[in-house]
Amino acid sequence: MAGSDKRIVRRRILPIGAFCALIASPGCAAVERMATRAVADSLADSSAVYATDGDVELVGQAIPFGLKTIEGLLEELPDHRGLLVAAASGFTQFAYAYVALPADEIEREAPGEARQKRRRAHRLYLRGRDYALRALELDAAGFRERLAEAPEGRFRRSKPTRSTRSTGRPSPGPRRSPRTSGTWIWSPTSR
Repeated sequence: MAGSDKRIVRRRILPIGAFCALIASPGCAAVERMATRAVADSLADSSAVYATDGDVELVGQAIPFGLKTIEGLLEELPDHRGLLVAAASGFTQFAYAYVALPADEIEREAPGEARQKRRRAHRLYLRGRDYALRALELDAAGFRERLAEAPEGRFRRSKPTRSTRSTGRPSPGPRRSPRTSGTWIWSPTSR
């Protein structure tokens, strides 16, 4: 073997082999789990990357890959709050911006295609909802069951509230249009 070939083996092949042996060894499950969690934490916090990119088309093409990656990590870490929230927001935002809005734009020219896009958006919204419910379950065990059993009228529109700062004065809070003011809350007293 020539000198340059030995250097290639030492610099490239041996480290790869050592890494593979390390991952395959039984004591490395903790290392693998730690690495998976680090990747999950990083992906869960990466929404700003999509939000600040000026190339909307590139973002639209990249989001599905990111969502599938998040779903793959959720197979390994099913109770990772950040991933669940990222999946919930990612699926709903993608469904709205890249599926439902384009369906509205083509409604007059291609009503059949628009209908298909809306069905797809509906399925994506449901996936987002399911991830959101899983995230809620982490804090409120049994939330899904209570929600499914809630009779009509158990959810009601609340009045908008303002939080108070340490000074005791109300904070300005977000501006809301009259149509969207208030929030839906679960009222256990209205049986």
